[in-house]
Amino acid sequence: MTKKAGNGSNSKNNSNNEKHKKNLGGRPTKYNAFFTPKVAFLAGKLGYTDFKIAEVLEINEETLNSWKKRHPKFSNSLQKGKGSVNDQVENSLIRRALGCYVPETKVLRDGTKIEIQKHYPPEPRAARSLLEVRNPKRWRNKTDVTANINITIDKDDLDV
Repeated sequence: MTKKAGNGSNSKNNSNNEKHKKNLGGRPTKYNAFFTPKVAFLAGKLGYTDFKIAEVLEINEETLNSWKKRHPKFSNSLQKGKGSVNDQVENSLIRRALGCYVPETKVLRDGTKIEIQKHYPPEPRAARSLLEVRNPKRWRNKTDVTANINITIDKDDLDV
């Protein structure tokens, strides 16, 4: 028994299969589910901006933003990588804002090495920057101004 082309059941199956096929148009994606999130994590950890990460992945920034929306694993990897750098920068900024002691090796004239604690005094700019980020309502440089202005113009004042 042979089946004829155009059989009702076959055409129905074909149309269902076509609905479930992905869009095959356009260039194939460079996204690799195994490799790309790892690269994003490492680039974020190195402190790269989104622009630089897109450059490393050989894509444009729009594609990177699209991947963040479409691929949760990619987005999470990128956030984790950037998060560790952000934490390091925040900790450094806090240390500079408050002042700190840093261990240092000093070499004397006779060649003897000694360990000292070098003091870095508080840095006012770091303190200001930290306060602006943590409490913007109180410390930000921007002031909101609201004004109501009413202007009345008489016809006689217009040169028409």
